[in-house]
Amino acid sequence: MVYPNAVPWEWRDRYPVKGAREAVRDLFDRLAVFDPVQDGATPNDDFVKLPHFCFDDAAQDIFVEWCTELHTVHIAHEQNPLMQQHFGKFEKLFCSIALILHLAEGSIGPVTATSALRAAAWCEYLTGHARRIYGLVEAAKVTTARMVSRRLAEGKLEDGFTVRDMVRKQWSGVTTALQAESALAILEGNGHVQSQDGINTLGRPTVRYYINPRSKGGEMITWAERAKAAIARTGQGGTAKTDETAVARLLAVSAVATEAVSTKLERLSTVLAVPSPAVLEKHDSSIAVTEDPDRWCWPHSSAMNGAEIATLSVRLRRFTDKGLTCNDGETLADKLVVRDRDQDDRRVCLECCHFAGHGAGSWRCGNWQAAGVAIRSRDAQLPADLVMQLQRCDGFTAHPTSTPQGTEDDHDRH
Repeated sequence: MVYPNAVPWEWRDRYPVKGAREAVRDLFDRLAVFDPVQDGATPNDDFVKLPHFCFDDAAQDIFVEWCTELHTVHIAHEQNPLMQQHFGKFEKLFCSIALILHLAEGSIGPVTATSALRAAAWCEYLTGHARRIYGLVEAAKVTTARMVSRRLAEGKLEDGFTVRDMVRKQWSGVTTALQAESALAILEGNGHVQSQDGINTLGRPTVRYYINPRSKGGEMITWAERAKAAIARTGQGGTAKTDETAVARLLAVSAVATEAVSTKLERLSTVLAVPSPAVLEKHDSSIAVTEDPDRWCWPHSSAMNGAEIATLSVRLRRFTDKGLTCNDGETLADKLVVRDRDQDDRRVCLECCHFAGHGAGSWRCGNWQAAGVAIRSRDAQLPADLVMQLQRCDGFTAHPTSTPQGTEDDHDRH
């Protein structure tokens, strides 16, 4: 890979070098029809099917020394994983450049030490170009993080948003969960947001992100005040059994000094100005906690409600039992949540009770005639891309786990 060097612009009006173009053309014409064996290449044999050039003894010593430095110094100490993978291709690059230089000079016989040294110099030169190109990837991440910061300052996402909330916006550069997490990691490292692990009794914890008020251009408030506001918005009161967990959640985002926090819930509530559940029940029944656990979930927000989480969990178990990885299964299950919300009537093969097999390569359709995927039973194999594609199928019959009414035990029937 070559990255153009930035040089000062300068007007030049000079006559072309005579014979240069003709010399290059003659070189290509000669190499297009030359016989490698006549120019010193080793003829093909039982192990190598084509004529090939070798290094002479001096060039071989140079290559061994250069290759040892490549693996023990450059690859071993390289911090950028992209550059590590790029260095892995340099052995072939060295040999290719050495042979090209050898043939371009019109040399005959084994590749010489001079060509090997020039190839090593070329590899060193191209290393700098590769670093600049891969550096654009890191620069792009920073640019994306800046864009996300601007959107947050504009109020495009509410405080306490999740990675899924951001991905659904489909902003440029943050169309996947991995891209969103990368941008948020940069913002968190620079104090624009702060992450907090939520509590989810029905599945894994959801990480929520809280925006630094300075990013919004507003008045700076303490994390304790923001925690108090979050509690007030969600009406989190809890019970004697769950109050300890609520305290831990508050402390996770609180800027109150540790020594100011007592083990008594009433004292903590006084410090943070958050009434305890007992005080709420005794003095102000009008702000008692509502009994609806999904009051802040879909369809009132983008957060999944209890039924959606239960369905996702059952689907994920079936998908992994059928051979999908956890990441692929979760991605597909999330995709189906969006589909259900959009009332899309398309389905994937994994939701069908006729779907059989455990892992790509063994997947088959048990209702292949109605589905129209084959004309013989032995041809009813299903490719991976078709299995996870939303489609309408005449042979589809819903598996119990494909609907919210399915149970975790239903997946064992087929």
